[in-house]
Amino acid sequence: MKIEITNLDKFYGKKHVLKNISLTLENGVYGLIGPNGTGKTTFLHVLLSLLKFENGKIIPDQGVAFASDDYIAKIGYLPQYPVFYPAFTAYDFLSYMCVLKETEKDRIDEKVNELLQLVNLSEEKDTPIKAFSGGMRQRLGIAQALINDPELLVLDEPTAGLDPKERIRFRNIISRLSKNRIVIFSSHIISDIEYIADKIILLKEGRIIEESTQAQILKKIGDAIQELEVSKHELDGLFRQMQIVRISETDHHTYKIRIISDKKIGQQAQPNIEDIYMYYFGDKNEKNDTF
Repeated sequence: MKIEITNLDKFYGKKHVLKNISLTLENGVYGLIGPNGTGKTTFLHVLLSLLKFENGKIIPDQGVAFASDDYIAKIGYLPQYPVFYPAFTAYDFLSYMCVLKETEKDRIDEKVNELLQLVNLSEEKDTPIKAFSGGMRQRLGIAQALINDPELLVLDEPTAGLDPKERIRFRNIISRLSKNRIVIFSSHIISDIEYIADKIILLKEGRIIEESTQAQILKKIGDAIQELEVSKHELDGLFRQMQIVRISETDHHTYKIRIISDKKIGQQAQPNIEDIYMYYFGDKNEKNDTF
C-alpha cells in the first residue's frame, strides 16, 4: 500500500494543530515521535478518517478513495487505551469482532485461533479479559486490529505501561507484521522506536521537521553530540549554559558529561536515538559564555 499526504492542515477552531503536512507512506514501520500536544494523535486520527481536515489531500493508491468504505476496510487500529468487554473471554471477544468486521462465518474459528497463536494468547483463550494483565490486553488489542489483515496498521502508544518483558514481546510481534503493510507506531518510549522503526517521523508544533531513516538522522546530528570531563564547579556552570543529557561521576571525583551543542565543547560522541529526541525537542537554550 502507498498513501500520499500533501499540504495537510487541521484546525481546532482557530488553533492550527497540523501545519502543511506532506508525507509519502509505503510498506514498513514508521516511528512517530514528538512531545505531548504536538499533534501526533490528531495526525493519526486524521489518517484513520476519524477526524476531518481543512486543507490538503490524502490519496491512497490502488484507486481507493480516502475515507471510503474500501479505505476503512484496509485499516487496523490499536488506540492507546483499548476498551474490551471484561466478562468476555479472549476467544469470545475476537469472535465477536470478526462478526463486526464481516469475516466469513466458516472462517471465524480458524481466524481467531490463528490470531491468538500470533500474539501468544492461545493458552488464555478461555480466560475472562478482566483477569488479563496490561500486556495481555495490549496483545489482545493487536489481535483485534489484525482481524481484517490490514494494509495500514496504526498503533498509538501501544507499549505505555508495559513491563520490559511485555514490551520486548510486543516489539517482536510488530516486527513480524511489518512486511507488506504500513505500520505507524507512536510512542514516548524511544527504545521501542529504535528497535523496530524503518523510518522516523519527527513532529513538532504540528509540523514534520524530519522524516528519514534512523541512520540518516543520527548522521545529521552527530557533530552536536559531545562528551567531556569537568569538575563539580564547572558542572554547576554548564547546567546554566547548555543541554546536558547524561552525567556520571569518575574515579577522580570529576564528572563525565554528555551534552548537545552546536558549538565545539568536547569530544564528539556516537549519537543514539535518545539524542535525536533531545536534540530536536529538548531545551537547547545555550549561552555563548565559555567556562
